[in-house]
Amino acid sequence: MLSNNVEFQVAFVSTSGRSYFVVASTFGVQIFDEGGSVILFSYDISKSPVTADNPDASSAPYAVGIAKLSTRPDTAFICVGASSGGILVLSAVGLDICFCSKAQNHDYSVTCLAGLDRTLVSGDTSGTVMSWKIDDKGKLTRTSFIRGPNWSCTCLCMYYDRSERAMAVAAFGSGHLRIYEAANLALRAEVAAHSRWITGLDVAVKAKLLVSCSEDSIFTVWQLHPDEKTPIDYVCSTSVSSHKLVGARFLNSEGNSLCLSSFESDLLHCYNLVF
Repeated sequence: MLSNNVEFQVAFVSTSGRSYFVVASTFGVQIFDEGGSVILFSYDISKSPVTADNPDASSAPYAVGIAKLSTRPDTAFICVGASSGGILVLSAVGLDICFCSKAQNHDYSVTCLAGLDRTLVSGDTSGTVMSWKIDDKGKLTRTSFIRGPNWSCTCLCMYYDRSERAMAVAAFGSGHLRIYEAANLALRAEVAAHSRWITGLDVAVKAKLLVSCSEDSIFTVWQLHPDEKTPIDYVCSTSVSSHKLVGARFLNSEGNSLCLSSFESDLLHCYNLVF
C-alpha cells in the first residue's frame, strides 16, 4: 500500500480460476493477487480529470465502489467508481489487467456499484441511481436512470428473481431501502428500514434473504419475495449495543450466518440465523 493512502473500499473479485484483491482509495485503484502480496495493476485516479460541474469533486479525488461484470466465463470486467462521477472499467484475464474505458454520466460523486453478469447499477451522493450494460469490449452504455431524493445512495446489491430478471436493492442515507428492476429502474418496493444512514447491504442469493445494517446499531434480515405483491418482508432484527455498524455480509448463499463490522472497532460480530 502507499503511504498516506486512505482506503475507502476493498473487495475480492473472482473469475474462472482466479481471484483478485481490489482496493479503491485516495490513490485510485490497486489490484493485488488473492493473497494481497503481489500488485498486478495500479491506476492513479488523478489521471481522471475532475468534472467542473460536480460539486463533490475536489482537489483530492478518490475511488470508491467496486463491482464485477462478466461477458464470458474466463473474463472479468472490474468496475470502480470515482469522485469525479465517472466509472472506470478494467479488464482482467489471468494476470493480464488493463484499462478498458471510462463512463462519465453522474453529476455527483459515485458512492457505490453493484454488478450482475452484464448489468451494472451505480449510485451517487445525490441519491441518483443509474443502470448500465457492458459489451464484449468493456464499454458501458447507460440504459436507465432515476434522479435522487437528495439523500446519498449508500449501498447497492443485485439478485435475480424467479423470472430471471435482474433486480437491484438500493440503500439511502435517509434509512430507506428501494427495490428496482435493474433494466429500467422501475420501483417495485420501498421500505423505511432504519432510523439513520444504512451502511451495509448484502443478499444471500439461494435463500433470497437480504441483510441491512445502519448507524442506528441495528441489523435487519429481510425475505425477498420475487413475483409476489409484497416484494420484501421483515424477518428479524437485532441491536448490537454500543456499536455503530458499518458493514454486513452473509457468509454463505444459504443465508444461515452473517458477519457485521462496526466503526472504530477491530471486532467482527457473527450471527447464526435459525428459522
